[in-house]
Amino acid sequence: METVEKNGKVFVLVPRKAWQKIAAGELAMPQMPPADKDGNRPALEAVRVLLARGVIRDRAALGWSQAELARQSGVRVETLNRIERARVTPDEATQHRIDRALRKATRPAGKIRPTAVSSRMSKRNTSPNPFLLTGKADASKDVTRKKVG
Repeated sequence: METVEKNGKVFVLVPRKAWQKIAAGELAMPQMPPADKDGNRPALEAVRVLLARGVIRDRAALGWSQAELARQSGVRVETLNRIERARVTPDEATQHRIDRALRKATRPAGKIRPTAVSSRMSKRNTSPNPFLLTGKADASKDVTRKKVG
């Protein structure tokens, strides 16, 4: 996994196939619960779906399988599968272990960046999503590439 730093922003380079799947919407994502007549959705189910989608996108951006994320995070693959299908809400410790594994795999050397999962789950975190996907990297002189992991 490589990161690119340009103009003070850090971008994560993802494998082309993973990016194409994400961009084309080909990743299997859980569906949002149906809205009522006023457009409201059940909060718990909606949060589970949003969390599941974030974990799926972040995992796919790394090119990891569920088994690999489970191994890296120390979370059982069955638990991760239920989280990604929006069947359960992860407790704080489980969410932290998943977030830490994703962060460790994507942070530039010496810098700690929050992942998309922690951005959505933590009210204290107001930083933008660091998983900005681009089709190709700019090769200009102000780009710094760093090998991560």
